[in-house]
This record gives sequence, structure tokens and C-alpha cells, in this order.
Amino acid sequence: MSSEDLTEAEIERVLEWYEKAPGDDLVGEELLPDKSWETLVVIFDPEDDDAGMLDAYEVEEADVAALQKLVSHRIDLAKYDYFVAAYAKEG
Repeated sequence: MSSEDLTEAEIERVLEWYEKAPGDDLVGEELLPDKSWETLVVIFDPEDDDAGMLDAYEVEEADVAALQKLVSHRIDLAKYDYFVAAYAKEG
């Protein structure tokens, strides 16, 4: 089954933060609420070919205020690079 075949109920979205270059190692992640898809579509305005938001999206300064309402981790773009990614739920 490809990621395009997944229903919204089978997808989880995660905020991931990475060391800034040159390391680029994953530092942490926080699962976004199941109902966050509608908010994420407004924040990131995906292209028609990714209407399900299955690609990873880089978080920019303009995205922080709205995204911060969905997570407990304090988003700090000066310290980390952030992405919202989608994965198939396990199980």
C-alpha cells in the first residue's frame, strides 16, 4: 500500500526538530493532534498534488504562531530546523 492509498485516519503528523547544519541530527519530535490537518492546510497551503499533506513541510517564521498552538514544545527557529512530516500509523 502506498502512502497515497492511506486514509486520513491512518496518517499521523509529527513536528520534528533537527540540529542546524552541519549536524542535521534529529533532536526531538512531537505528535500533532489527530484533528490538526485542517489547521496545517491553512498554515502550509499545500500544492494540489499534495492535498493530503504527505510531504514534509519546513516550518518558517510565518508558520510559528499558528503551529505553536498545536504543540507543547517551544518552537525556536534560531536553535533548530523544524519540519512537519506525515507517517503511516503503526498497528
